[in-house]
Parts: sequence; C-alpha cells; structure tokens
Amino acid sequence: LNVALERVRVVLDVNRNPRLAKDAHHRYGDKYLLAEGMTNTAAASQTNCLMAFLDLTQERLRTLGQWSESSAVSLRFVFQEKCDFDR
Repeated sequence: LNVALERVRVVLDVNRNPRLAKDAHHRYGDKYLLAEGMTNTAAASQTNCLMAFLDLTQERLRTLGQWSESSAVSLRFVFQEKCDFDR
C-alpha cells in the first residue's frame, strides 16, 4: 500500500503543475476552451445551489428548462427575517 501511495504522489507531482492561464504556453483556441470550461463549471455550480438550497427537484428543473425554450425565465426571491428576544 505504501508503494502505491508513493507512486500516486509521484504521478500527481509530475502531471499537476498549476499555473495561471496567462503564464501557460497555449494555442490560440485554448483560451476559448478554458472560458467554456469555466462557464460550464459556474453554471453547474449555480444549478447545484438552486437544487440544494431551494429544494429544486429534477422535475422542477426540467419544467424551468421547458419554459425557457419559449420565453425568458426569471426567479424572484422573497426573504423574511424574524428576531425574537430571549430572556
């Protein structure tokens, strides 16, 4: 097991060299792939937030998708805060 863990460390150390996009050598089209990947990640993150915190189920998400095919869809949020004094 220790040999396997050491091998994983070696592979990760060799293959993972995080750099800022501006500092990495790339082709012209790579910046568009990076932008697309980051946009998809942001959209997936927002979808997960809606599903987790607003109890948005797969069925409701499909319904929103169907609505968006024929017109713009917007969500309105209402927030109410209540404070009680405890002695």
